[in-house]
Amino acid sequence: MASVGVHMVGFIDQIEPALFEVCDARARVLGLFSGLEPAMGRLAEAGAALGTAGPAAARSAHEESRDEQ
Repeated sequence: MASVGVHMVGFIDQIEPALFEVCDARARVLGLFSGLEPAMGRLAEAGAALGTAGPAAARSAHEESRDEQ
């Protein structure tokens, strides 16, 4: 039974660095997404503004060109 404990400790010693690397990579990915979140919000706001301003601007330009004719 003692040999099983020794093997378990050896196994944990071998995988421990990899587990820390995985946790570190996960933290970096989460940090990346949290950094992108405000930019995505601003992009969505700009897209919404463009979506509402685009048709109105197109109608205005069309009406102006029609008035000039």
